[in-house]
Amino acid sequence: MTDQVSRWILSAAFAVAAGYYIAHAAGRWRPRLGWWFTLGAGLHALMGIAMIVMLWTATVPIMLYVTVFTGAMLWFIAEALFFAHPTTGAPVVIGHNAWYRAMMMGSMVWMGVVMSTMSPPASAISESAQMSSDDMASMAGMSMSGMSMSAPAAGGMDAMSGLPMWTKPPCVLLAIVFCAAAIRLVAHGLRPVFFRRARTGTSVTAVIGGLMAAAMAVTFAVMA
Repeated sequence: MTDQVSRWILSAAFAVAAGYYIAHAAGRWRPRLGWWFTLGAGLHALMGIAMIVMLWTATVPIMLYVTVFTGAMLWFIAEALFFAHPTTGAPVVIGHNAWYRAMMMGSMVWMGVVMSTMSPPASAISESAQMSSDDMASMAGMSMSGMSMSAPAAGGMDAMSGLPMWTKPPCVLLAIVFCAAAIRLVAHGLRPVFFRRARTGTSVTAVIGGLMAAAMAVTFAVMA
């Protein structure tokens, strides 16, 4: 993820998705049922924001990611298994959608685990090893303010080359799953555009979900 163009494109995709889910949650707010409709969209918005942070920095504690998104995953699992719509008694979402959302949150937990195993890039290690004692002495005289102005912090995914091999297969599997989900969601959302007899209108929610799934697929493909 050292390519700045790719990083900006993925950040834009997650930002669009997070913005949509925030607006969607605010638009569907109701005094009595608002929390029910808002929580799912809010968790998706949080996921988009967390992904943007992961793309640019590694300063956020890994345990924070793991704790928050483990809770989110358990929420969607409970929604799929036990919860019913508070007014109609019907399931809140179709079962496989709830399980898919749980998988999304679980993928964030896995990403946090993977981030905890990241090591510095090999290039950075070799450059550090080649530094002489004179170089270290000269660097000691540099001011901390000058260093902070001249060198930006490394992005959270700049060290992907240091991932251990055991993390690769799950990342490949998640990339495939998210790619398939992106194709399915976008095809469902744009069905009326290609089929005039489609009974439902264009689903912006499905298209946005496909956009986020595609961005997740690319991210896991890079990690693999």
